[in-house]
Amino acid sequence: QTCALPICQLRGKIDRGDAKALEELKDIREPAAGRSLVELLNDKREPSRMRMVYVDILANIGGPAVVSAFAHRAIVDDDDQVRDRCLDYLAKGANRHAARLFVRYLKSDNPKLIDRAGTAIGMMEVPDYTLEMINALVTKHTRIVGGDSGGGMGIGFSSNGGLSVGGNKPQKVVETNRNEGVLRGLAALHPGINYLYDVDRWREWWVYKTTPQEINLRRSE
Repeated sequence: QTCALPICQLRGKIDRGDAKALEELKDIREPAAGRSLVELLNDKREPSRMRMVYVDILANIGGPAVVSAFAHRAIVDDDDQVRDRCLDYLAKGANRHAARLFVRYLKSDNPKLIDRAGTAIGMMEVPDYTLEMINALVTKHTRIVGGDSGGGMGIGFSSNGGLSVGGNKPQKVVETNRNEGVLRGLAALHPGINYLYDVDRWREWWVYKTTPQEINLRRSE
């Protein structure tokens, strides 16, 4: 890791059980320390308890770079505690900036990331990206599956309903995913509206909602 020397020194003392060093680290507020703390937060070798500390310190420092780091970790991090902590801080402020960062993950090839992004956008309470959410409700993904060992033609279905046809070579399978996190996010943004995974109905509703309706101002005769 490439953390700045003072932070690295404190980090080393913490590993040796120095409680005072941990408190000194928690008291850091200088924006210049942000880059080193983000690098530590991104370091998978760091224990979960320390990464949670970095999130808390960075939240106090703030700024666009911290929002970007939190948005990334809130989607891709393997530690659900770190993801949730980052998301909680983002939900308290910087909502529009964070929502814009989350949108890019709606086009991911990984349904898990799409789900997380959809849920996160809903938590930001910013409806600007409703159409992007609607378009990500149902997505198709291609993955590779192994063929059968007998050398014959094998036909079957994947767990998500994709059709697999092939012999002893790896084959491409196209799977359709209904992204629950995206639906959850839409429900949070638009309470009382729920067309489940009917993308066409969602689109029709959104067009109607965002199209100015003509108002007849003529007096009735």
